Amino acid sequence: LEFSGKDAYLAVATFMEIDGKPCVLESVKKFDGNLLVDFGGGNAVKGLGDYYEKTYIDVLTGAFNRRYYEEKLRRYPLDAGVAMIDLDDFKIYNDLFGHSAGDAVLSAAAAALKKHVKANDYIIRYGGDEFLIILRRASKEAFNAEMQEIVREMREIDVKDFETINISV
Repeated sequence: LEFSGKDAYLAVATFMEIDGKPCVLESVKKFDGNLLVDFGGGNAVKGLGDYYEKTYIDVLTGAFNRRYYEEKLRRYPLDAGVAMIDLDDFKIYNDLFGHSAGDAVLSAAAAALKKHVKANDYIIRYGGDEFLIILRRASKEAFNAEMQEIVREMREIDVKDFETINISV
């Protein structure tokens, strides 16, 4: 299997002789997003979307996870603005209100960040309360303005079931 972005391809190469000459016949088939063959002997067929989500999407926030960054983006050349966004005093939310509050804060923060990304941009949950945001082909001025807007918007988030929590980054 070969992956290119979110697309998967099955590449098969077969050795054969044609008119006494050694040849390699190659075939490439793009998966339609509904099928993934498991050659390991487990389930014969799985949904590619499920596989991709379980591998690269953070289950709590819906953002890409650090594994996606490490395997897909880290060495990929991008013309982009990059920022690390850290939630201030995140440990306090967990300590005072419990882990459900921390989860609600992370979900609310990720939802707010998603409003600022386009099709070719990325939000990655890099660590516990750290998000990496990559805005492609943004000018320095536009990127800085977007970051200021994110900082402002984070202060205005209403965290569901925890209205007394005020997020800052």
